[in-house]
Amino acid sequence: MPGDATHNNNGRRAFLASLPALTLLAGGCQLSRPGALRLGFNPWPGYELFKLAEQLGYYRELGLDLQLVEFTSLGDSRRAFERQQIDVAAGTAVELLTASATLGQPVQAFCLTNLSIGADYLIAHPSLERLESLKGRKVAVEPGSLNLLLLYLALASAGMKLQEVQMLPMAQASMPGAFQRGEVDAVVVYPPVADELLAHGPGKARVLFDSSRVPDAIIDLLYARRELIEQRPGELAALVRGFEMAREYTARHPDDAYARMAARTGRQRDDFERDMRGLKLLPLAEQAPLFSPGGRVELTLVETLQALRDGGMTLKMPEGGLATPAILRRSLQP
Repeated sequence: MPGDATHNNNGRRAFLASLPALTLLAGGCQLSRPGALRLGFNPWPGYELFKLAEQLGYYRELGLDLQLVEFTSLGDSRRAFERQQIDVAAGTAVELLTASATLGQPVQAFCLTNLSIGADYLIAHPSLERLESLKGRKVAVEPGSLNLLLLYLALASAGMKLQEVQMLPMAQASMPGAFQRGEVDAVVVYPPVADELLAHGPGKARVLFDSSRVPDAIIDLLYARRELIEQRPGELAALVRGFEMAREYTARHPDDAYARMAARTGRQRDDFERDMRGLKLLPLAEQAPLFSPGGRVELTLVETLQALRDGGMTLKMPEGGLATPAILRRSLQP
C-alpha cells in the first residue's frame, strides 16, 4: 500500500461544505496561545461535539484553556501531532499507530469520541452483488487511512484478502467522479462522499458492506503522547468532561444541538442528524473498562495493526500500553 502522500487532500471524515478558515494550515505557521491545550481534529460529526462544548461555554466553565485547531484531513492532523504543533489529536486507530511509529515513542488513546455503527461504507457498482465479486477489481482507498481497515474487514468477512483486489490510492474528494466514470469498481467512503453516491439510488451504487457489520472495530479516539498524559492529566480530564457535557446536551436537546452543529459545518440539520445516527457515543462511565489493559480498545488497536501490516505497511507494535483508563477515571471524579 503506498504512503499517505494524498493526505493533504480532503481525508477521512472531511466535510466538503464551506468551513471556517483553518487555524493551522498543513505545514504552515501555527497560531498558538502559550499554555493552551491544543486539540487537532478534522470535520466529522463525532468531533463536532468539541465545538459545541466550546460554543456552550463548557470548557470555560471547567477552567480549561483549550485551543481547537481544525484541519481538512486526519493526515494533516496526525502530521501536526507528530511535529508537536498540537498536543492532542482526534483520530482513528490508524493515526494513533502511525504517529507512534513515526515518533518512536509511546502514544496512547485515552477517550473514545465515537464508534462507527454504519457511517463507513464499501460501495460498488450495482452489477457487483457480492463481496466475492470484487476479486481482481479496482477499489479506491484513501492511503494510510481507516479505509484500509474497513476494506480488510469487509473482505475478511467473505474469506478474502486485500491482495485479491486492486487497491487504487485516491483522495475521498476524487472518488465520486472516478466511480461515476467507471475508473474504479468500488470505493471505501464515508459522509458526505457516501451521501453523494447513495443519493443516486440503488440503480447507480450498491452498499456491499458498512461498519454496522463490525460495530466494535471502527473507533474514533483522542490520543496523546504518554509523556503529556502523565504531565497534564487534569487538563485532559477537563477536555473529555467537556465533551461528555456536550454529549449529554445533545441527548437532552437534540434539535438545538444538531441545528448548531449542522450550521457550523454548512450542512442541513436533517442530513447532519442522519450521519450522527451512524455513530454511537458512549458515556464516559461506560468507557473506562474498555480502556483497561487487554480491554476492547487495546484489542481493536492490535487488530488494526494487523490489518495495516497485511496491507503492506511496516509498522511495529509500540512498547507499553496503547490505551490508558487514567484520564477517564479522573474525569469521573466529583
